Amino acid sequence: MDERVAVSERIAAGRSDGRSTGLVPIGPRCAVLLFLAFPLASGCPNGMDLTAGADVLDTLDGSATEATEVADPTDTDGDPARTPPVDILVLVDTSGSMSQEQVALTLRLPALLDELTHPTDADGDGRSDHPRIADLRLGVVTQDLGSGGFSVSTCEDDPFAGDDGCLRHEPSPAVLDCDSSYPAWLSYWAEEDPPYSATELGHDFTCVATSGGGMPGESGCGIEQPLEALRRALIVQSVPGGCNEGFLRPDSLLVLIVLTDEDDMSIDPDHFDMLDPDRTDLGHLNIRTFRHPEMLTPVDEFFAAFRELRPAGSDRLVLGVIAGVPWGNPACQGSGDELEGCLGVPEMQERIDVADPTTLVPSCNTGMGVAMPPVRLVRLARQLGGSAWVGSVCETDYGPAIRGITAKIVERLEPP
Repeated sequence: MDERVAVSERIAAGRSDGRSTGLVPIGPRCAVLLFLAFPLASGCPNGMDLTAGADVLDTLDGSATEATEVADPTDTDGDPARTPPVDILVLVDTSGSMSQEQVALTLRLPALLDELTHPTDADGDGRSDHPRIADLRLGVVTQDLGSGGFSVSTCEDDPFAGDDGCLRHEPSPAVLDCDSSYPAWLSYWAEEDPPYSATELGHDFTCVATSGGGMPGESGCGIEQPLEALRRALIVQSVPGGCNEGFLRPDSLLVLIVLTDEDDMSIDPDHFDMLDPDRTDLGHLNIRTFRHPEMLTPVDEFFAAFRELRPAGSDRLVLGVIAGVPWGNPACQGSGDELEGCLGVPEMQERIDVADPTTLVPSCNTGMGVAMPPVRLVRLARQLGGSAWVGSVCETDYGPAIRGITAKIVERLEPP
């Protein structure tokens, strides 16, 4: 078996020997969360009691122990000169229903960052399990592209363009100890002095990736367009003079991570009239994208656009999706090349809810909330095959999804 694949499979499955795949800083993570509605696991310092039924603050492998010391990352297998730079772009749904999902993501993403920058030694041979990343960029965008100028109640901040695919750099008022502002993207460089640790990087990500925790005016547009937002961020806004100029490097391993509880609703630019409240012939606004899929940009176009961002024949592209696939159903969770049966499971069938004909039947409904069938996102993951990983947003713990995405990245740590 290819050693890279063997290592990635260990990461995706969790450490079999009880060692952690990354350090989740339990105490500090509790300290930075303020007004968010999600009740978190206990174990916070200074008497702070944030209780929950899910052990989302465990270490990456699901145990409650601290991470063990990793092998020296300067050994031959961990030589950072052998790894490409990594550009990670995270699409965070900031609509009003996503507060606790944002918390779940920001609790787990530091483990991904720590594993990439400080690889562990699971087999105990004194060598890192995979090359470490020495040069990493981390950016955040939202699903909010406005509503084409039409009046939609959740899109009033900027109904024409929303966040327009620009990288977020303002801190959330719902997180403690944030800087007053951040650069367009966060950067990790192994040789930086003083060092910028994965823990600090994870905290700064939390500041940028968290919306207002339900505070008035702090939620994004409910017309979720994650695929178009990613395309706009990486193509339209990356040109000279664009708000994201310089983020994406031509030789990088590009990692796209999507967090949402809705399916992609990326509207064809010629059909924003589908949001016109006077177009009653199109049906209720909540279900127009379901009734009129011909008014959306085809998934094939996004697949082609993302593939063209990397050199021909390159596998330096990873897609991670945490969306509303049925919780606990293995047909819909895992590598993109193993999801051939997902779109056929009953929960993934889009249909009008007879109890409320203004909405669809949810694909999952747990303590994390309600989510809709992410048919278009699964289609994209299937097209990308082994370069994609899909997890459920309805899971109370995103550790398995983050492990899967981390494994896909590790598989692609080839020399530049």
